[in-house]
Amino acid sequence: KRFIAMACTNPKERFFLPDQGNTYVLINPEKKYAISNNHLFTKCAWTPFIGLQAQGEIEEVVLRGKIVFRKGKFIGSPSGRIIKPLN
Repeated sequence: KRFIAMACTNPKERFFLPDQGNTYVLINPEKKYAISNNHLFTKCAWTPFIGLQAQGEIEEVVLRGKIVFRKGKFIGSPSGRIIKPLN
């Protein structure tokens, strides 16, 4: 319950994200690995958490019924939009 709140409910409320049907993330909670600078999905290409042991790996991401990430790779082309706060 805490993970769902931290990863889904709270960000949705904080950033005013709309409901998106058929949107979910599949995670392998058993996968263990050391954090490294390899295969990062960030512009800076480094992490301050290098060397720390982690558990849980994202296997697939589905947005509005379309698979956009599977087995460590993004699939398709970006088609999203920036959602601005209602303030």
